[in-house]
Amino acid sequence: MSSISLQTKPVTITLTDHIPVAHQVEYEGLVAELHQLFQQQPDFVSVDVIRHTRLHLMEYTVVLRVDSDQSFSKWKKDPKIKVILEKIYAVAGEAEHSAKALALEIWVDHKAGSEPVMPPVWKRVLMSVIAVYPMLVLLLTFSKPLIGHLPQMLQVLMIVIILSILLTWPIMPMLSKILHPWLFAHIAR
Repeated sequence: MSSISLQTKPVTITLTDHIPVAHQVEYEGLVAELHQLFQQQPDFVSVDVIRHTRLHLMEYTVVLRVDSDQSFSKWKKDPKIKVILEKIYAVAGEAEHSAKALALEIWVDHKAGSEPVMPPVWKRVLMSVIAVYPMLVLLLTFSKPLIGHLPQMLQVLMIVIILSILLTWPIMPMLSKILHPWLFAHIAR
């Protein structure tokens, strides 16, 4: 895996496919093959798959992280990747639904149908402080009777795990919706 360059903006791309349960094994085989090809690319950072079972179909959300905005577009032109993507589109019956987020923008929604634009750094920092500080105070206060007897490093680890879970969902997504007009006030509408 490559390290993320400070000169480029890392990109998170989410791709969602809806696959009939009858084609699940075929789809997962193709996706595994595709991910192996992704991992061989120089700008690859990571890839994760989230599966959600519905009544007659599977919903797959692939979270792909790459070093730069151009990487995935370039990869889609690679002949080996192109062939597998076409097979996946045939199984899915359509191209995947995708969204892109630059750097830490995965925390904030952007206007549908537009290219992602980052809020100013100071607003992202302030939003993080608004999310982290109250939760940290609450966790420290209410966890003390439960884990106060444990070594401090273990206490911190447990609080970090719980805080990370809460920030990932529901706090940051909810906060980004509430603060969306303020976060993007600098963008002409």
